[in-house]
Amino acid sequence: VTIRRLEDKIISMDEEREQVVAAAVEEERKDLEHRLVERQEKDKTKEKDLQAQTKDLKAQIADLNRKHDEQQSAAMENLAELETTLSARQSQIDVLSEEVDRLTGQVAAVEKEKEQINAQYLDLWRKNYAQPSETADVKTVSKVVELE
Repeated sequence: VTIRRLEDKIISMDEEREQVVAAAVEEERKDLEHRLVERQEKDKTKEKDLQAQTKDLKAQIADLNRKHDEQQSAAMENLAELETTLSARQSQIDVLSEEVDRLTGQVAAVEKEKEQINAQYLDLWRKNYAQPSETADVKTVSKVVELE
């Protein structure tokens, strides 16, 4: 009786142990499955966030590239305008320089003409008013005439 009972008890304990092990395995499986689902959900959420960030960053990059292109275009336009302005000013400077050269030539011609007129006046004055004793005063008169 005892051996048979012991054998039944061993069988019963084996079955109970198998049930406990099966329950523990099932519980662990469910826990692992639950953690896997949570991890997958977190990963999906993280992936969506990263995709949204990537989309935002791409939009920002596109906007920055557009602004860069606009600013570069504006800079090129400003440079072209500056070059045009500088060229126009240089042309004005050249025209004014030519005008100054021309007027300088006219001033020199007028000065030469003035000197000739002064010399003619002095000669006429000498012929009409100077007497041989007054030749010493001629130098004084020529200086006075030149100063006029």
